[in-house]
Amino acid sequence: MQQLPAFPSGHSDSKEGRNLDGLIVEETIEFEAIDTLDPFDDGGNVAWTFEGEPTTLREERWLELYMKQVRVKPSDN
Repeated sequence: MQQLPAFPSGHSDSKEGRNLDGLIVEETIEFEAIDTLDPFDDGGNVAWTFEGEPTTLREERWLELYMKQVRVKPSDN
């Protein structure tokens, strides 16, 4: 199973009025909206696999935005 990198230490969120590192305001809002969704799609099917390549557009977009954040500030972990 692929391990995702940890969020950079400068991680903040739009609830505090700031965008996430590496994301513009609109991307921060989009990332947080996707991140809070249930792990099921509208048909009750699993929307997240957590293994291998993304299988849905939602999972693909979340991963794209997540990796944009990680690339800005590598974690010290």
